This record gives sequence, C-alpha cells and structure tokens, in this order.
Amino acid sequence: PAPSPPPSPKVDCESSHGDRRNGLYQQYNEECAQSEGVPGGCTNDLGCQFCSIEGSGTDNGDFDRCTGWVCEKYSITGCYGVKLNAKSEIEKAEVGDCKADVGNRNAGRHTFVDWACSDDEGIPSACQTPGKGPCRFCVLKNGQPMTGWPVCPHAVCKKWDLPAKQCLKH
Repeated sequence: PAPSPPPSPKVDCESSHGDRRNGLYQQYNEECAQSEGVPGGCTNDLGCQFCSIEGSGTDNGDFDRCTGWVCEKYSITGCYGVKLNAKSEIEKAEVGDCKADVGNRNAGRHTFVDWACSDDEGIPSACQTPGKGPCRFCVLKNGQPMTGWPVCPHAVCKKWDLPAKQCLKH
C-alpha cells in the first residue's frame, strides 16, 4: 500500500511562484522559530525555511531537501523520502477541487489547479480567484478562444469524461 501523507506542519509556509518554478519551496522547521542558532535558509516567517527539490537548479547544497509534506502539498516528487520521478514531473496537471459553473463548462471552459493563481506575485491570466485560490480557467480546443486562457490539460478531459483530443496531451 502507498505510504500515508505526512502530518501537516504547525505553520503553512508558502513559497512564491517564481521560487517554486526554480525548485525552491518553503517548509516548516521548528528550529527556525528559535531566537538564536537558527539553521540556514530560515525566513522572516516564524518557523519557515527555504528548501530544495532533488534535481532542481537550487539542489546545490545551499538548502535542505524539502520534507515529504512539501511534495504532498504541491503534488511533486524529489523531496526527502519521496523519490524523484522525472517522468511524472513533465507538465502534470490536476483538477483537484476546482470547478467551473455549468454555463462555463457548457461553453467549453473548465478549471484546473495552477498554484501560481494563489500567489501575490506574477499571477497568470484566467485565474478564478486571483491571489486567493489555485484554480485557473482553461478552454477546450474546440471552445471559444479566450485571450490569455490556456488550453485545458489532459486532467480536465479525464475528470469530465471529454474526448482526449479536446485537451493537451499532458
């Protein structure tokens, strides 16, 4: 059986979209909450520490390897205890709890998880609730084109039982 997900940390440390794109995340480390003798990579947020993902540009020894909790949160691999799976890291998208209303879905517009939408910086177009939630609108290949909206990833077609040719391959 698959291992159970790690427990949630005391503080939900959030890294920026730009940092995550480069393999740099944040994790909770209780040693970072101390007033003296904190380990490297600690941030100004109480208990938060930068960490790196195996094989990323930041995986050079400057930062600790991210814990399994980070991989669980962002649906990635390459954390401590979560072996890097390069094949699964190739443009893997998910629908998660994102859901467009019936009118949008009938018009070929759907939503998928894009964590960049929940950031305060560099928010992409078509976010459902910019800066607050991770859901981003997309359009099917046969849908009405929308400026700045991406074509829906394969996960959308799979979730809504749509023809695979209407979405991207990954």
